Amino acid sequence: RRKGGRIPGRVAIVKIIASALTIGSGGSAGREGPIVHVGASLGSTIASWLHMPVSRVVLLASCGSAAGIAATFHAPLAGAVFALEVILVEFTAETFGFVGLSAVTSSVVARILQGDEMVVHVADNLTFASMSDMWWVAVLGLVAGLCGLGFSKLLYASEDAIDWVWAHTHLPEWARPGVLGLALGVALVAFPYMYGSGYPLEEEAIAGNFSIAFLLALMLGRAVYTSFGMGGSGGVFAPTLFIGAMAGAAFGNIVSPLSDSPIGVFAVVGMGAAFAGAARAPMTAVLIIVEMTGQFSLILPMMLAVVIATGASRF
Repeated sequence: RRKGGRIPGRVAIVKIIASALTIGSGGSAGREGPIVHVGASLGSTIASWLHMPVSRVVLLASCGSAAGIAATFHAPLAGAVFALEVILVEFTAETFGFVGLSAVTSSVVARILQGDEMVVHVADNLTFASMSDMWWVAVLGLVAGLCGLGFSKLLYASEDAIDWVWAHTHLPEWARPGVLGLALGVALVAFPYMYGSGYPLEEEAIAGNFSIAFLLALMLGRAVYTSFGMGGSGGVFAPTLFIGAMAGAAFGNIVSPLSDSPIGVFAVVGMGAAFAGAARAPMTAVLIIVEMTGQFSLILPMMLAVVIATGASRF
């Protein structure tokens, strides 16, 4: 928006290649950041080719972002709301119509090519057993929201610290991925569970197959390993969801003697709360998690946790 929505078309090409190398090689990064850049770049480039006014360039860039989110995560509603809540920061019938059409179209194409499976597979439909558990959900919203916020603060602080250290090494910037990548490789030998996006581990955590100690180790490990500022191209969405799932599953294990709801409920709710705490986008957090997991019955507790997480983060 600050530059009139104009993004060079080469950004899409470079971002696709760089992100494919980072994520495909097992980097702890998400797909949402790159696909937002790619979609926005394509939308902006098309609008510029057609010599549209600035308002339309911004709108088409937002439509591209919505389409990217919708196709990548099979989440058309979350894609549309993301564009409105995070990029356009305005809700009108016209803008919703444009981003909604873009998100639905891209989602249809993605489902035709990839099938209709959920991004995060949940073995059974999770049920929120008792309204008395809403108190636990409120506490989880605060805990997971602070975990998400803490992760984002750690990430940026680590990047700044590594930038400062690297500036004093007098080594060329292109050598940075090699040197830090070697250090990360050694760390992965010590704790190989940190390799890749972590979606299979999230599914195991939702199923309640991990102990509290292991869940906390996975949560802290993901935060530390993702903070290696080696210059890779990727988003923080996937690591944040991982941290939220582990925090929620650990919380569910702790309160299980006092709760009627399964551990998976708290794990899924924790994902949304952590994302809301880090991104401060509550509506997107609610919608993208329930669409990714297919657990639409958890919208009520998810909304409560996300609102509390966002409020705590802003405070």
